[in-house]
Amino acid sequence: MQQGNKPEPKSWGARLREENRALRERIEALKKEERRLTKTISQRSKLIHELPGPVLILKKGKIMLANQAASDLFGYAPETMEDMDFSQLIHPTSKESLHLLARQSHARGPRESFLMDRTGRRLLCEIQTKKIRYEQGQTVVLLTVTALSHRREKEKNRCEILKREALSRAITSLSPVLERSGNHLRQGIAELKRTPAGQAQTRSLTEEQMAAAMNECDRMTRTLRLLVPSEYTPSETGPLSMEGMVKEAVARVEADGRPHHGVTVKPYVRSMDCVYGHRLHIQQALDHILVNAVEAMPDGGEIYLTTETHSGMGRIYIQDSGPGIPESVLERIFDPFFTTKPEPAQGLGLSLAQAIVHKHRGVIRVSSLENGGTTVVMELPMGPPPASPLARNKKMGVKGARILLLAQEGVVSRLICGMLEEKGAVVSAATTCTEAVHLIEHNHFHLIIADGKLPGLTGHRFIPRIKRDASALPVLMFNAHAKSRQGRGATDPGPDRILKSPLFLDRVLSATSALLGQKPV
Repeated sequence: MQQGNKPEPKSWGARLREENRALRERIEALKKEERRLTKTISQRSKLIHELPGPVLILKKGKIMLANQAASDLFGYAPETMEDMDFSQLIHPTSKESLHLLARQSHARGPRESFLMDRTGRRLLCEIQTKKIRYEQGQTVVLLTVTALSHRREKEKNRCEILKREALSRAITSLSPVLERSGNHLRQGIAELKRTPAGQAQTRSLTEEQMAAAMNECDRMTRTLRLLVPSEYTPSETGPLSMEGMVKEAVARVEADGRPHHGVTVKPYVRSMDCVYGHRLHIQQALDHILVNAVEAMPDGGEIYLTTETHSGMGRIYIQDSGPGIPESVLERIFDPFFTTKPEPAQGLGLSLAQAIVHKHRGVIRVSSLENGGTTVVMELPMGPPPASPLARNKKMGVKGARILLLAQEGVVSRLICGMLEEKGAVVSAATTCTEAVHLIEHNHFHLIIADGKLPGLTGHRFIPRIKRDASALPVLMFNAHAKSRQGRGATDPGPDRILKSPLFLDRVLSATSALLGQKPV
């Protein structure tokens, strides 16, 4: 049989030409890929440089790339910062912590630290790091920096501008009042000097004018005092009917002739509960809000007043059907002396209402819609406010308390002593009543913890004597029966707290904390 035709083998020259052609195609593909990668890297670098915030790329603590914002912040040229050790930018006060942070590869939350620029000026910055893949698959650390010094300086300048604006409004608003009152007083004094003593009617009229000027000054003084944060004394406040306050406020506004041009005030009181506060001041706050609502509707409208209670707070809603408040004005309506009304408006109504509500530990909120009216919500507590931390006596805690442990030596006393010292108490130990009396006479203690099994504690001996000599010193007794509280006589004082057997350390700690919390220091 004839074998099939086999292809003739290629000569070495043909094979070489094919291999050269394949290599040329491979080289062209690699060049194309290189151009693409170069373009991608260039675009990536350009993107990093154009980021608005300072960005650094670090590898093993050295800067591989710094964008233009980082260059501007630190005062170096971008090319100068390349290959710079990041530690050169760390202020000595943050050297150790930030140097470690820059070398770590996993993500970290924002951290405030001090860096420094080329001149050595300290910069407060917020720094965040993140592990990323960069050129040629290298693992590097992306470090973003936010300069807080500049931001806080801008905030400070903005606050200063707002303060100056508020001061300027205050001066502008107060000047006419004070000037008018001063003129009345000067004219009155001059008139009194010219008026003979016998003209009683003229002198009386002049004195009335001076008294009116003084009253105006006093009224302005009282108004300004309400703007100062302070707290009421218990005698100044009491329960106030929400229904009564709303109806009285409506009656005052109507009697003053404020509602005009078709403005009607409609109270819908749904709560008979009471809030707690200063009657006169809450009346003033309601009056200011109502008058403000009336004046916001020169073409007429309706004002609704409703009440409700929620989570221990009484709410009073004042809603009008006026044109609403623009958003730019809504942000400033509580600023003192800010007003959009012509003179003689002083811009103090809503500021005073807010100050009064805050003095009652309440909340006042305003919401408004364009052509949809405005709603003001006053929230006032329905019970007396807690005493101010400055007004009430400081209470002693376990930490720092000086405690006398009166017990026989043993495991129980050592456990109690160790637990109290671990909580920060200073513990002195006595094993007999005589020793305890001696310690009490020569030291100051906040609490006595005594073992009820120790002889001589009750009756006419140790505890009654301590209660007579140091009546404010509480006594905690363990390993005792309830009858130990009374002692032998009806008038013999016993321990303040008794812990029965079996004894648990957590109960000892709880009772100790409770007794020390009742002890003013």
